Amino acid sequence: MVEVDCRGMVCPQPIIATRKAMREQKEGTEISVLLDNRTSYQNVQTLLTGFGCTLETQEADGTFRVTFHNPHLAEELLAPSQDPTTCPTSGEGATLLCATNVLGEGDATLGAILMKGFLSTLAEWTPIPRSILFLNSGVKLCLKDSGALETLKALEAKGTELIICGTCVDYYKVRELVSVGTIGNMQTISERLAKATKVVRL
Repeated sequence: MVEVDCRGMVCPQPIIATRKAMREQKEGTEISVLLDNRTSYQNVQTLLTGFGCTLETQEADGTFRVTFHNPHLAEELLAPSQDPTTCPTSGEGATLLCATNVLGEGDATLGAILMKGFLSTLAEWTPIPRSILFLNSGVKLCLKDSGALETLKALEAKGTELIICGTCVDYYKVRELVSVGTIGNMQTISERLAKATKVVRL
C-alpha cells in the first residue's frame, strides 16, 4: 500500500498530492490518503469517484482515510485540467494579471489562504500560464516571506514568466525582498497584456 499523508494541508493541496500519487503509481496499486479536515476529505472522495474508483473510508480521532486501487487513467491524469471550462485553451497558455495578494473580498487572512491555494493549482493547468503579471499588492506574493513563493518558483522553473511591477515594489519599499520573477515596468506589462490570447484577472 502507498500512503499519501495530506494532514495539515489545505485545499487544493490534498487534491494535487492525490493526483501526483496516482500518476506515479501503477494501475491496481492500493493507495491510502490521510486527511485531517472534512472539506478535503469530501473533495478527495469527489475526485476519486469521478475517476470511477471504489472507495473504502474510515474516520477516527479526527483523521480521515480514503483507500482505493489506482485505476487505469494515465492520459486523464497526465493532463488533468483539459476541461475547457476549468483551464485556458490557448496553446500558449493564459496570461494572469495579479493585482492583489488576496483572492476575493472580505477577510484578508482568508483571502491570503485562498490566493495561495489558487496559485498552487496553476501547475495542474494544461498548458501552464504563459505569464503572471504582478501589480499593486500582488507583488507581495513574490517576496521572501510569501506563502506562495515556492509555488511561484516551481511555475517559473516550468517556464511561466513572472513579471513584477517595479513601481509597485518601490512604493512598498520591498525591492530587496523580491525572491522570484523579474522586476519590470508598465511598458513590459502592457505589451504582455496586448499580446495575450487570454487574460485572467485575479
